[in-house]
Amino acid sequence: MKAAHCRGDRATRRRARDRGRGSGKSAALARLVTLTDPEFRSHYAEQVALIPAELMPPEEAVDVAVLATGKNATQIMTQICQAAGAWTRRIPRPHR
Repeated sequence: MKAAHCRGDRATRRRARDRGRGSGKSAALARLVTLTDPEFRSHYAEQVALIPAELMPPEEAVDVAVLATGKNATQIMTQICQAAGAWTRRIPRPHR
């Protein structure tokens, strides 16, 4: 997992990326995605205004967000390509 917007030195960014289950990686990415959405910012303007400027990601900094839970790399990449409009063909799910 790599975040599109991550502040701090290289070691700090690596620690954020390499944490195990339950360490808050998904919550951090969800916050990043929602805070870059202009509609979310507008709807929750009062709450967003309480966030320090140095912690605010730029608007529209995230182009694509997908749910990766329980999916393999091929399925995730397919979702990303489809969401970005780069691929319209669906790949069948692998049999378990």
